Amino acid sequence: MANKKRAIAVRGSGIISHMCAIMLDRSGYEVLHITSGTPLQNDSFFAITPSAIDWLRSIGFPESFFDSIHEIRKMDLLNVPANEKYSFDADELFIDNLAFMVKQKDFICALTSINPTSIKSVSVNDVACTANHDHVNCVSNSQSIEASLLVVCDAEDEEISSGGFGRIIKHYDQEALTFSFHSKEGRFDCASQYFFEDSILALLPLDQGEVGVVWSCNSELKSLLSVLTPEAFKSYFEERINKKFTVDSALDPKKSFNLKSKSLDHVFNKRILAIGDAAHIIHPLAGQGLNLGLRDIRAIELLLSQGKVKDAGNKNFLRKYERMRKKDVSQLSFLTDSLSNTVHNNYCIHKLNKHSSTPKAISSILNNRLLKKHIVNQATQ
Repeated sequence: MANKKRAIAVRGSGIISHMCAIMLDRSGYEVLHITSGTPLQNDSFFAITPSAIDWLRSIGFPESFFDSIHEIRKMDLLNVPANEKYSFDADELFIDNLAFMVKQKDFICALTSINPTSIKSVSVNDVACTANHDHVNCVSNSQSIEASLLVVCDAEDEEISSGGFGRIIKHYDQEALTFSFHSKEGRFDCASQYFFEDSILALLPLDQGEVGVVWSCNSELKSLLSVLTPEAFKSYFEERINKKFTVDSALDPKKSFNLKSKSLDHVFNKRILAIGDAAHIIHPLAGQGLNLGLRDIRAIELLLSQGKVKDAGNKNFLRKYERMRKKDVSQLSFLTDSLSNTVHNNYCIHKLNKHSSTPKAISSILNNRLLKKHIVNQATQ
């Protein structure tokens, strides 16, 4: 490869790395995508904000993708121990939608259809990258390119864990179960978040007849659920959601993952920039993990569009990006931490002294006017 001053390397195999590579290519950069392949099409799902949907349309996602997404017009937050409900309604907020639910297989299909051939993709096993203060040297098969910047996107990228970024990891001592079920009855434009004393459970309609579930459980509840028969688990789950939807299919909660948060003191070091899960991981209760990564990409795109950027790896450019993203990420991390810790920590106190302040603690947070405003802003931007 010849040396190119406007070359940028992107490393990662998930959605964010592929989206970042596409954005940079559209912005006129030569892109070297260092990856292990296209993201797998599976039965995962996620929420996307309305502004992110508009951005996906602007970069050429096909109409078939927008036909497959599902509108969420209302969101209910239920403080179950206190028997209280807090609602956000698109009509009352004078907006069209709060969010859109997307199935991962539909997203990957759309992503593959717009992936330009001009992006040079190489296997992560075939490239060695060395960063210094002037450029990033990417060597592959005896050829090399001097990239102005290396953007790393995946959570476990070795560049982030090796130092220089100030990585902070917090383990929640919770495990999230994810699954979906078919339903014939329920309000399919309304998402729900249940705050129990032992867990946080989200019901996320995926279309007119299917509902996704993210259930963040403490260790005691997870142990209980793991020994239930499929029939007993279904009955227990139906009782927990209080007939919000009918459960008209078997439940298969095999997919689970331990919950943690991650933040960095600095999102760049020399000419290496961390975005997406490489830069930040938050509790899934807000459904904002992917959206944060997409906003990272959109921030880079905005900065690149503001006049001619001669060197995207320049420290001044990277500092501007860091300042632009810091408030958004830190505020959302604080929000999810506050809600998660309120449930988990008060449950631990309850186990010790048989007294629980969880209902009041959740109410005090959800009644906070500024916090409500922030929840809406995060759900729609």
